[in-house]
Amino acid sequence: MILAIETTTKVCSVALFKDGKLLGFRESDDQEYDHAEKLNPFIEELLKEQQVRPQDLRAVAVSEGPGSYTGLRIGVSSAKGLCYAIGIPLIAVSPFQAMLSMSGVDMDSGVKLIPMLDARRREVFAQSFSRDGASKVEAIIFEEDDTRFSDATLHFMGPGADKFAEEYAAVKYTPNIYPSAKHMGHLAQLKYDAQEFADLAYFEPFYLKDFKAIKAKSRFNRR
Repeated sequence: MILAIETTTKVCSVALFKDGKLLGFRESDDQEYDHAEKLNPFIEELLKEQQVRPQDLRAVAVSEGPGSYTGLRIGVSSAKGLCYAIGIPLIAVSPFQAMLSMSGVDMDSGVKLIPMLDARRREVFAQSFSRDGASKVEAIIFEEDDTRFSDATLHFMGPGADKFAEEYAAVKYTPNIYPSAKHMGHLAQLKYDAQEFADLAYFEPFYLKDFKAIKAKSRFNRR
């Protein structure tokens, strides 16, 4: 069984999986960064509900970021603490890939899926996915009368995209997509099967703090 932890945004969630199948989850979205108060009780409640002992876990999966600095530190600290205590591996999962799983949107011909996370004001963290691969994660600042995202092949999703979707009518948009532990199971299982584990001693969240915001004209609109 794999326990998944997601604290990238204001949503705090944990989920339990067996062979990639969701057994149960706890989630809170009260628009407050109260992960420190809720995360460990959520874990305890979920394990008790599923009658699972900590030593029954085979790995802990955690969202690697970027996102809320405090939220990521809380999630990663709890995940690493469990792994150390039980002696099990840590798996790092991308919140952008988890949002793709939640959306269920296919990367069909010519479509570029762009899950986004809110980075405050007119800024987002984003990654572009297509059938040809994925771009690197980057920070983007939306400008007034921005023409970069007028391409009809682009498809927005995620809490970062929510605040800009209405401004770009040509872009496809899937609402109500956000990072959640209940959509980390398949990704975590793939990494577990491949023995793709994070270095427990040295793993740190991907904060994307040392970025320079760029317009990314070519990367997201490249054909």
